[in-house]
Amino acid sequence: MTNERRKNKRVPISLPARWDGISGKHETQTTDISMGGCFISTYVHVTVDELIVVELLLPDGGSLKLKGRVTSYEPLVGFSLRFLPLTEVERATLAQIIKERSR
Repeated sequence: MTNERRKNKRVPISLPARWDGISGKHETQTTDISMGGCFISTYVHVTVDELIVVELLLPDGGSLKLKGRVTSYEPLVGFSLRFLPLTEVERATLAQIIKERSR
């Protein structure tokens, strides 16, 4: 039996991103995403429960800013982020990104 806590299916994705937290602003990549959160690749230390703002840089030149909390941190690898409640626009944009990556 697995101890899976995720409620949403994760989709592999490599999107450039920027994130802002206690340590400042950083540029990075996402490695997977779901309607509930994403994984951010970074060498920068974060703390569990830290509030983060991540801006996903979309292939069409647009971007999507989302707020979330760190749920786990792997030193020198990155962290998992659980999104805070999404607006309808954020939800629709995120759903479209996931749909395009799921093909």
